[in-house]
Amino acid sequence: MKFQSVVSTITVAAILTPPPLLAQTVQERIDLGVAQRIREEGLERSQVADLARYLTDVIGPRLTGSSGMRRANEWTAEQFRNWGLTNVTIEPWGEFGRGWERVEFHGRIMTPFIQPLDAHPPAWSGSTDGTVRGPAVMVEIADTTELDRFRGRLRGAFVLVQEAVDMEPEWGYTQAPRRFTLDHMFDTLPPPRRPQTIIHRERP
Repeated sequence: MKFQSVVSTITVAAILTPPPLLAQTVQERIDLGVAQRIREEGLERSQVADLARYLTDVIGPRLTGSSGMRRANEWTAEQFRNWGLTNVTIEPWGEFGRGWERVEFHGRIMTPFIQPLDAHPPAWSGSTDGTVRGPAVMVEIADTTELDRFRGRLRGAFVLVQEAVDMEPEWGYTQAPRRFTLDHMFDTLPPPRRPQTIIHRERP
């Protein structure tokens, strides 16, 4: 009797189900011709490499609020217009603090001997009033409660907050081998390039 009750319930539910809901189970017909055209467009006439090259090599960094982001938005909108899109606009999305752009940075380690410092200022950091000089202090803390033991020791210092990176020897590079025989050198090295003049100027 219980089995008959379940079957009767399913039958009543099927009868009461409106036709639109039953029609949703019909599989959508796929236009294979359109799918093939999209595939050919992506594989044979793709512009992704050219677009990415312009954004990265010509416009450059596009940090939020920066002039690079503004140039990228304007260039992208112009590309859409050239492709035939209409009513292309750059929509504002809200307020975002201040803008920031990395203009110039020079660093140098002075002791125990002079050597260049390969570093980059973090985004939205403030500028210095000309050249600044100070000691480097390694700070290892788990949370802000441990800052008290450094009170009075960090003013005017360059604070290193990350662990030192263990640099391995560069013997394993395959693109630029460090050791090779003369025969290997003449077989693999590219032809010599014309000499170039490199000019390096620092802002006074």
